[in-house]
Amino acid sequence: MSLVSDWYRNPQINMLLDAVECVTIYEGRIPDDPKVWEIVFKGLNTPLKIDSEQLDSAGAFRRQYLKLTDTPAPPLSASDWFAFVTSLSERAEHKKSLEESDNVYIAETVMEAIRDLPAIKPESVTKHKGYVPMDGYRCVHHHTVKELAEGLGFKFTGRILSDTLSQLGYKEEGTRLKWIKELKRPVRFWWFNESVFVSECESEYNV
Repeated sequence: MSLVSDWYRNPQINMLLDAVECVTIYEGRIPDDPKVWEIVFKGLNTPLKIDSEQLDSAGAFRRQYLKLTDTPAPPLSASDWFAFVTSLSERAEHKKSLEESDNVYIAETVMEAIRDLPAIKPESVTKHKGYVPMDGYRCVHHHTVKELAEGLGFKFTGRILSDTLSQLGYKEEGTRLKWIKELKRPVRFWWFNESVFVSECESEYNV
């Protein structure tokens, strides 16, 4: 049974729903990526695209509808808007987005730079760019990641980059401290499992 079956469906909702040909919700590569709803209206070559976070109220939808059709969408009460969006959701097809989000693009680019880092000794982490091999991980100093990101022209937002790399499966969650006896103090590292750096060809060869 439809979730909106118990709602009073006024003619304005019916008019909008009858004009909708299909709905596709495009999901990103990672959970933090935005979801984009693509609504195709009958007789229009251009779909209406709207971020899911903008669908909590009718305002953003009505602005885009007006821009797309040169006709204002009918005003809807909060309950009518809920019924309309719920009905769209019920008929929507879910697909993976073909476009990478900005966060994923930045993370992938920084990851390529991390792959090229040389191995260094633990006592060198504050002076040289590189990774320290430890317990099956390549440990990269927090400041090294910052320098790599900024050197590539990206504004460094550590938490977002760290979360994105973790969701992509490249690094462990968080930035754990490791005691470096040569420096006589702990150092905050980003921990990348060594298996991440094994190419598919190498992996198949070792099977």
